[in-house]
Amino acid sequence: ARQAMYWIGMCHQAIGNTAATIETYDRLSRQHGDTSESLAATLAVANLSQATGNAAQALAGYHLVLETVKEPITYVNRLLPLSELRKKMRKAHLQFIEAGQFEQATALADKLQPVFSLIEVTELLAQTQEKWGHTKLREYSDVQRGSTSDLLQEGRYHLRAAGRAYESLAYLRFATPDFTDDLWHAAENYYQGQSFTNATRVLNDFLHHEVQLHQSMGLLRLGQSLLVIGKIKEAVTILEECMELHPRDSVVYQARLECFHAYSQLGDIDKATQLLVTNLTGDTLKPRSPEWRDSLFALGEFYHRAGKYREAIKTLDEAVRRYPNADQTLMARYTIARSYHSAARKPAELARIAKTESERQKNRKLRDQNLEEALQNYIDVQRSISLHGHSDQSELERMLLRNCYMMQGSVLFQLQRYQEARKSYSNISTLYVNEPFVLESFVHIANCWRRLNQPIKAKGTIEQAKLVLHRFPEETDFKIATNFNRSQWQLLLNEMSDW
Repeated sequence: ARQAMYWIGMCHQAIGNTAATIETYDRLSRQHGDTSESLAATLAVANLSQATGNAAQALAGYHLVLETVKEPITYVNRLLPLSELRKKMRKAHLQFIEAGQFEQATALADKLQPVFSLIEVTELLAQTQEKWGHTKLREYSDVQRGSTSDLLQEGRYHLRAAGRAYESLAYLRFATPDFTDDLWHAAENYYQGQSFTNATRVLNDFLHHEVQLHQSMGLLRLGQSLLVIGKIKEAVTILEECMELHPRDSVVYQARLECFHAYSQLGDIDKATQLLVTNLTGDTLKPRSPEWRDSLFALGEFYHRAGKYREAIKTLDEAVRRYPNADQTLMARYTIARSYHSAARKPAELARIAKTESERQKNRKLRDQNLEEALQNYIDVQRSISLHGHSDQSELERMLLRNCYMMQGSVLFQLQRYQEARKSYSNISTLYVNEPFVLESFVHIANCWRRLNQPIKAKGTIEQAKLVLHRFPEETDFKIATNFNRSQWQLLLNEMSDW
């Protein structure tokens, strides 16, 4: 009878009558319990449930089948041989992954022993976590803007889990040719998941055991990881080894970039600059390559930090024109504005100490030219960000927008255009009223009113700042966004009230 019921179910399945198939197989499982037909029927229902999108029911069915198999050695089922069972379970696991149902894929893999060996299960778990992590990072990349950091954090979490699983797998297969390949996958997932201490540890192990595959990339990743965790001198040693041993490998360009960052932190300006110049002037690397692009942006930013403002402006202007849609472009445009702004300091000082009127006028003109260029660039960056709308702005864009408003006010104040400066600072006091740095804008507005000979309005602005300060919760950490804590702000505002 149970064989007849099983074949009836198969007939229903063959003609596509899913409801009748499930009803027949369910009845068979209830009536004939722990039999070969019942086990095969339970698996068939689970497969049908998965195919129709009922992942929870499918997973429950798979678990029921797997719990029935106590020991593979004693397992006998002519309708569902062990090899066929393993094949169907692998297929079910793969289908969960392809459907993006990673929780179900993980839950299934966790139950696969003893049908599968510990090594096989560990490998499936590692692959699941790896694909889960990369899927979340792709989703983050597709969304890009707005509050998507949860996707980024989740993606990195699963990549770190993949790293742990691959590392376990490596030592399960220590005596096999797969050992170093597993270590490489562990290191790469740790790195992508930003677990740099673990990446460093596993990469050292990998490079100790592997003498051929991934050598150049392994050295690059090790140098990058050491750089992130603050072991700068060790990073330089490894990155220079990478460049020396693999001069014709494509990773050498990225190694130079990373070594540039290391030398920058060590304060070795000449070596840092030379690395980027080598990337930009060599015969093999072309402007269309990511490394050439990144080197150009990095060189411009480096010139700005080194106080070489003219070189920074020239280099970053070229980068922005070549790569208008690059991720670094917005920050580069802001840095151009900052470079013009900073370049105004020297002529301002020269004008102050000038011995003759002609020298004074010459430097004032140069100062004002730099300030006007800075102002226009701040305005351009602000407008570019504002066009995206406030709801879609990234954290970087929100920071740059706030800074642009503040810097516009600063430039206008230096140009003695106090009414315009006041309006610019007022944008801060309106848009960011619930953030501590709004207090700075009130101070600047008060200073503008004083320069406009409006002491009553200046005093009123300070009183308004006191009210805003009072509204901030007690736990507010003012030092994160400003130079003062709460009590220091109270003291400053009280002193300004008496001016």
